[in-house]
Amino acid sequence: MKKKFKLTRNQELIFLSIASTIIIALILVFSILSLQSIMIYDERSSGIYLFLSFLFLSFANANLVLLNSPRFNNKKISFYKYIGLVLLYLSISIAFICIKFDKFAYLIMSGIFFLSIAVNRIFKAIEARKNIVSIICNLLLAAGAIALGIMILSEANNEAEFEFDMTFVCIVIMLVSLVELMAYAFSRMKLGTLMKIMRKTYAWEILYGLVVLVFSFSFVFSIFEPQFETYGDALWYSFATLTTIGFGDLVATNIITRILSVILGIYGIIVVAVLTSIIVNFYNETKGAHPQEIDEKKPDEENKKDSE
Repeated sequence: MKKKFKLTRNQELIFLSIASTIIIALILVFSILSLQSIMIYDERSSGIYLFLSFLFLSFANANLVLLNSPRFNNKKISFYKYIGLVLLYLSISIAFICIKFDKFAYLIMSGIFFLSIAVNRIFKAIEARKNIVSIICNLLLAAGAIALGIMILSEANNEAEFEFDMTFVCIVIMLVSLVELMAYAFSRMKLGTLMKIMRKTYAWEILYGLVVLVFSFSFVFSIFEPQFETYGDALWYSFATLTTIGFGDLVATNIITRILSVILGIYGIIVVAVLTSIIVNFYNETKGAHPQEIDEKKPDEENKKDSE
């Protein structure tokens, strides 16, 4: 008899992770489309795209149910929490497709969506237990989501604010899905190890210096460059110069701002190149090391060994 093909535990995890990233990417796409349809007052399309956004939100949470099942995880709180979110988002998606563009109902469902985010953050705070920073951050996010949910629910009868509220809801869905995508992209990287490396290689100090340089140069740009009407314009120009994107919407015409632009551009290239090489090399050397070994390992000690 032929043996039945069976995925290993690691293969199942990889498959679920890939499925999650695809689903979250679809949420991002449909939330953008729903935002566009709301802004041009396309009632039929907005209902369909919101239906698809919440439908795929329920699929994404269904994947999290599997990832938090007893096979992969023993956290019962997470398991039942995600089951509840699946049922909630599935119900909202069905309501969006069944209700004929009712502004009152749309805002009610949007308010419930924000409250679900708040409940999720409260559970995250409970799961964090002794991690005080994580608990405080999650509780602050929960408070913010509750405030937004109450604000939207209080304006359910105000049709004049409908477009703004629904636009805001779509943007939040986009941001949530974008954060989730980033989380999956970096899920295989040991972020704790990376943070320790950045401290040990003095990368934080270099980045801090870069930020200070950008803000200070932007202040000088806003004073000496007549094209930059506001400090925000100067900051935007500094970002475009530092990243070597060069959009061309704002340009330096003054001799002082041109000299500073050259310095900022060269400095940005050098900092990015140096930081990337230092962090990548140090990360490769300590990838399999225990966190305590990383703490003990310092770049200065390595340089002394090399000189000897």
